[in-house]
Order: sequence, then structure tokens, then C-alpha cells
Amino acid sequence: MKLKYLVFVSVFFLNYSMCSGQVEDTLELYDIFNLRGQTNRVPEFIKCKQAPAVEFDALHHCLAWELSDGDKSASYPIKRVSVFSEIESNFRMASSGFHERYRSTFRLEIDSSGQVSDVKTISHCVESISENRIKDKLLVTLWEPALKDLVPVASKLVLEIIYEDQICHEEYWAKNKFGLLQWFPTYRKELMSIYLEKGVMWDLDILSPMMTYKDSIALSKSFDIVALKAHGYIDSLETIFVEEKESYKQEDCRTSPAMAPGWIDGFYNYMEKELKEELKRGRQ
Repeated sequence: MKLKYLVFVSVFFLNYSMCSGQVEDTLELYDIFNLRGQTNRVPEFIKCKQAPAVEFDALHHCLAWELSDGDKSASYPIKRVSVFSEIESNFRMASSGFHERYRSTFRLEIDSSGQVSDVKTISHCVESISENRIKDKLLVTLWEPALKDLVPVASKLVLEIIYEDQICHEEYWAKNKFGLLQWFPTYRKELMSIYLEKGVMWDLDILSPMMTYKDSIALSKSFDIVALKAHGYIDSLETIFVEEKESYKQEDCRTSPAMAPGWIDGFYNYMEKELKEELKRGRQ
């Protein structure tokens, strides 16, 4: 009865994912749950392939260094990195008392030489760093291979990354940045639709010069110029955030930092001005 229940729970939660990603099971690899015997050994992290002269002896330090931008003396805000079997990981996700706001979970496949052969995303609950970037770093880690009856074997494990709460500021800016990046492409489609359908809008300073364009190709070229300026402006805000984010760490994560609302208003004001000026310059 206990075995049937264990199999049921394991299969049920294999299809359970959080935030993004999906894992497909395979019988070709040894799960570390089955590699904890007298003559068996689970894989153990050794080092980062691209680490500096002083090698890190813990995966936590390895990833904190690898994921840091610019100044490598400042580590990425990782609280801890833990390794589980898939069965253990499924029970953790099912536990009602297990709540971590910022975390990423990946399934690693390690070949019999200790090389990471594949990384799949189970969940990725942060927006300020891409899951592909983390996966790229995990692919260049080295491990002591798993042993089954004293023979090196390919294996699989679940790796969980828990981030420091201070990453909330990076998350806040990432969400605002994404909104800014999406704004002009969406507005551009709306304006092009108005132009093609000879529609109307409330802002005559945009509508009047836009309707003087001889065709949609010429108008699209003007929109391209404005889109480049939008990206340039957002890049400048990103630079400011990177330069000043150390000071934001002192802010309470439960309140929005004072910087972002002013930056967003400044972006919209800048874009409105640039759009109107470009439409006047480029009209035919």
C-alpha cells in the first residue's frame, strides 16, 4: 500500500510546475534517491569550469560569482543552493509550509564522467534574470560522477536556487522595464491601425502629421526611428539602476523604491515628445 501511494504521488507531481517550465521523466538515468546505498554515491559538485584562479568549493559561491554582472567582487544575491531527488522535490512542492518567493528549480542530467549533459527548467520564479542564463552556467559546472555498485553511471537530480530577499528591487525594476519595452510596439500597432483605417484619435498633434504620410512604409520608417530612441532611453535607465542599486538595498522591499515612478513618467513624456517631433519631420 505504501509503495502504491509513493508511486502515485511521484507521478502526480511530475506534472506539477510553478512559474514556467515542464519536466519529462526518463528511465534511462539514475535518480539520486536510488543512489544512497553502501556501494553507491550521489554526484557531488566539484567546481565551475569558468571560475577564477581561486576555485569555489560550493555551488552557491560558484553561481553567485558566475551570475554577477560587471564587478565580480559583488556576488549575485543567492541565499542557498540545494540538491534533491525528484521524489524529494515533488514532496517539497506539495508541502503547504514550503513557501519561497524567489526561487528557481532545475533538473540536471549528469553523465558518467561528471559533465552536465542537460538542464531542464522545472520552475523559475524570478524576472530579473533569465532562466536560460542560469541554465548556461549550470551546464559548465563539474561534478563527481554518481556511482552504482562502484561503477560511474549517468544520473539526474533536482537543483533548487533560493535568492536573497534583496532581489526584490531587481524584480521591481525588471517588471517596470518589461512594461516600458512593450509600450511603444503596442502603441505603434494602434497608430498604424488608425492610419490604415483612416480613424481618429484624441491627440491631434499625433493624428494630423501622421495622416499626411503618403504610405504606411514611410510611416513605419518613422516609427522605427522612435523605437530606437525608446530602447536607448530604457538602456540609460538600466545603467542608472545598476549604478545605484546598492543604495536601494537599504529600502524596505514591501514598498516601491522612489526611483521607478519618476523614471516611468519621464519615459512617457520623452516618448510623446520624440514621437510628435519625428512625425513632423518625416511627414510627406
